[in-house]
Amino acid sequence: ETAVMLGVRPGPGLRIALENPMRADTLFLERAAIEINERVCLISADEDLDAQLDITEAGVRHVLGLLRQRFNYIVVDLPVPLVPAIHPVITLSRHVLVLLEAEVTGLRNAHALRAAVTNIAGKGRVFTLLNRANRAGGLPTATIAQALGAKPDMVIPDLGKGMTQAVNLGIPALQHVSALRRHLAPIVREITGVGAERNGWFRRLLGR
Repeated sequence: ETAVMLGVRPGPGLRIALENPMRADTLFLERAAIEINERVCLISADEDLDAQLDITEAGVRHVLGLLRQRFNYIVVDLPVPLVPAIHPVITLSRHVLVLLEAEVTGLRNAHALRAAVTNIAGKGRVFTLLNRANRAGGLPTATIAQALGAKPDMVIPDLGKGMTQAVNLGIPALQHVSALRRHLAPIVREITGVGAERNGWFRRLLGR
């Protein structure tokens, strides 16, 4: 989905690396990476829905090791359900951000994901981001906080049809919805450590 949102077409490099770690080295991943801008690269895969993937835990660990040599910050979009082969992504992560929307299904999935991550990596790593808060027909933020047992750690409001238009146009939403930058700023500051509190909880993601 990320590749579609950014208007790029990934190749087979990520799948090859995850299935056959001995074929992947730093140069291989650099060739597989798509440069989004001077600071961001995307390594993605576009597989058919009926594709039979053979991702191995060894492949996941190897790819993460190569990425940590090349990049300062790594953000991984994990598929759900969390199959055992990708558990190393969670165990090696400094923090895991669970994204949910203001709906009953989102709450249920958030509870399940938080429990799964805690079982894999222990407490203190999971944080929740409520996306499209206060959208029409969605659950009130107060109701979501009550169901979660606490307020979401971060909230991004519904920013209107411009977000959908950006996806359909295949352009970064930041270029199409100016308000998004303001709401992403706290997350970016925590990831980079710029302007973050000394005990900031989102300081690094698989960073060196």
